[in-house]
Amino acid sequence: MYKVFGIPQSRAFRVIWMLEEIEIEYEHFSLKPGSQEVKNLNRSGKVPVLMDGEEILSDSSAIISYLGDKHEQLCFPRGSIERARQDAMVFRIIDEVDMMLWGAARHSFILPEDMRVAAIKPSLKWEFQKNIGNIMNERRGKFLMGEE
Repeated sequence: MYKVFGIPQSRAFRVIWMLEEIEIEYEHFSLKPGSQEVKNLNRSGKVPVLMDGEEILSDSSAIISYLGDKHEQLCFPRGSIERARQDAMVFRIIDEVDMMLWGAARHSFILPEDMRVAAIKPSLKWEFQKNIGNIMNERRGKFLMGEE
């Protein structure tokens, strides 16, 4: 059984969501980033962490890709042009959308108060909206990828 480490308010939610979607049993340990328990699994202290037997994986995108490939669900086959497009979309969303959200979060509640720069948030919001608009305008159908 998989073990997922990380609080649901973090990117661990992505892994939990994936496991729920593919209907695979897992055990969840709600551990905060930087906790000693997490550092024992992942030196950086970052979550999520996934244990598959004795193997330890980190990074939500890598974990989701691994689970999709292993269970042959929610992703296109490895080596297909569709998979290349899927990976390109995932990487683009990380670069153009998630980065803006992460920047806003860091300057809202993650960084120490004296390191936060509130003035950065309007430009992050503008870039987020622009990038989401571009992605949505470029899609070829109802969904970003696939037919369902």
